[in-house]
Amino acid sequence: MVRRNLVVIGGSAGAVEAVAYLLGELPEDFPGYLLVVLHLAATSKPEWLRAMFAKRCRLPVETPADEQALEPGRVYVARPDHHLLVKKDRVLANRGPRENLWRPAIDVLFRSAAVAYDSRVIGVLLSGELDDGTSGLQAINACGGVTVVQNPDDALHPAMLQTALANVRVDHCPTLRELLTLLIRLVQEPAPSGVSVPESLRKEVRLIEVPQDAPQIMAERGSPVALSCPECSGPLWREGSDRAHFRCMVGHGFHLNTLADGSDDELDRTLWAAIRMFEQRVNISRMLGEQEHMRGRAQRAQLYESRARESQRYAQTLRELHQRRRLVLDESDE
Repeated sequence: MVRRNLVVIGGSAGAVEAVAYLLGELPEDFPGYLLVVLHLAATSKPEWLRAMFAKRCRLPVETPADEQALEPGRVYVARPDHHLLVKKDRVLANRGPRENLWRPAIDVLFRSAAVAYDSRVIGVLLSGELDDGTSGLQAINACGGVTVVQNPDDALHPAMLQTALANVRVDHCPTLRELLTLLIRLVQEPAPSGVSVPESLRKEVRLIEVPQDAPQIMAERGSPVALSCPECSGPLWREGSDRAHFRCMVGHGFHLNTLADGSDDELDRTLWAAIRMFEQRVNISRMLGEQEHMRGRAQRAQLYESRARESQRYAQTLRELHQRRRLVLDESDE
């Protein structure tokens, strides 16, 4: 009898402590496979997280660097700046395109697990912000797996959990302490057979696993929408049953909330670039004015000074626009 024994766990802000607690409480004879993705800075050292979990966990903890065998009774933790993917009997780390502005991304792990192990997968989403994990839980649902979302009232950062609950048919919503007992029970349950994995999900996994295939796969999806990728400025295609997932020609992926956040960051960079260019125009115009003044060309010197004042006004207008925009964004976050 095939059991539900592949557990994939994802989290962001506030989730390191939650994962450490779970791993520390699991019995040494836990029969399942465990794979963990946490949002970490790309410059983080992979060994510190593995070492911290290994101190608390009775199971062996690994951070795969390439492709290796997938074994039960082990914990596989994603390396910083590397996606963690599941294949049949294998686990793979790679540096495919970022998703939801992250690498590793929770959706990438969840989706690949759903394609490789269909109804055997138990997907667990823990504390975090924005919306990584929602699309991955939808994939687990579509392949007959079990979806688990930590109770938002029990999490340090509930936003990611609330987004998932609003967009996914979630099977369980436990507190962290309840989750431990739930996992031990779920890995003993038989997995339904005869589940069909949607071809669209297989292609989604291939986009990350084999990034060079992304342009051809995306071109097969028809016309893009009138939006651009915050990562590479390429065209975006709208996807998913909820029409709230977007992907670009090279494979960058976003859920709608993350797309908005990425677009805000891009607009921030654009405004600062424009301010910098106007400030530069002020300095260059004044240098040209000084040069003309030294040559006794007073009229041309005044023209350049007038151009400098005009550029300074534009720069100030953009600074005020940027400040008003930040105030509006800060108020909307409260």
